[in-house]
Amino acid sequence: MRVIAATDLTARTDGAGHTLTLAPIREGSWPEGGACDPRAHPASRPAVIVDADTGLLRLAQKKIAIIGFAETTSKLAPYDDPAWCIVTMNQYYRYAQRADLHFEIHRRDQYEQDVVPGTDYLGWLRRCPIPVVMNERRADVPQSVRYPVERIIERWGRDYFTCSVAYEIAWAIEQAPEEIGLWGVDLAVGGEYFFERPCAEYWLGIARGLGVRVTIPEGAALLKASHRYGYEAEPALGAIAISDLKARMAVHAPSKARAAADFQANHGACLEDEALMHLATEGTTITAALLADRLAEHAKNKMIAHAQHAALDGALQELHYWLAYLEVRAHGSTVPAV
Repeated sequence: MRVIAATDLTARTDGAGHTLTLAPIREGSWPEGGACDPRAHPASRPAVIVDADTGLLRLAQKKIAIIGFAETTSKLAPYDDPAWCIVTMNQYYRYAQRADLHFEIHRRDQYEQDVVPGTDYLGWLRRCPIPVVMNERRADVPQSVRYPVERIIERWGRDYFTCSVAYEIAWAIEQAPEEIGLWGVDLAVGGEYFFERPCAEYWLGIARGLGVRVTIPEGAALLKASHRYGYEAEPALGAIAISDLKARMAVHAPSKARAAADFQANHGACLEDEALMHLATEGTTITAALLADRLAEHAKNKMIAHAQHAALDGALQELHYWLAYLEVRAHGSTVPAV
């Protein structure tokens, strides 16, 4: 097996003995704040590829930091501590101050389609001077390393990967580290919460079971419960409980529906009164004046119903907002209210 030193900036050799020439990485920073060259930081100690086909890497550190996009804690990552191997993912290279290893586990069609407009992620992958862990070796990504998925599944007897973070944690376990930390990883909203977070926390449980220290920064959502089941009826998130919001929504929703029905009924009555006014003649029982009075009454009721509907709709929208906010907080996130 050939060893490829990620600090060699000229020519490189892959696992098959082919010489690879990488375009130079420009100096400076991305507009978003990340270093253009992930090795430029003084604490950088990039991983070394031992065998790209089987996913074997050599790390200089015994601590592995997995960095995600959640702004709650991503900027707190230990970039300045050389004891940590910094592992970035997807297009987070635009924000990271340094990186020792990069993950792009998606299929080619996925990551090509999801490139952030105005960025050159594909070009960055081609020029990347640090190892890039992918679901397969790619000729156009010279530093690509195949993810050892079969080896990990065989070891643990479970094929359970629902997100990039889960792949990264499972990979980190294989490196026999002293500590695994996650910054910028919340998985607190929508499908991330329901499908991705349980998988990530499963692999964190494997790590803890092996005696690996797991670091989750204050403010992150992982490994947090909304309340202690059996001891508390619901999350204690402040003076207003989730059940209070749902109760008010249950009152407002039918009132909004009634206001909408009243509006439509009075609107229809107005149209009919206008039609009858064209048919009314002097001396008839239903006079134009009588119809005008009825039309004015229905028009007034229509305006009242419209205002009630609009007010109740606004109230429900506000309740939905605060319910969503409290539910995200119940998932462990520390997102601000506005």
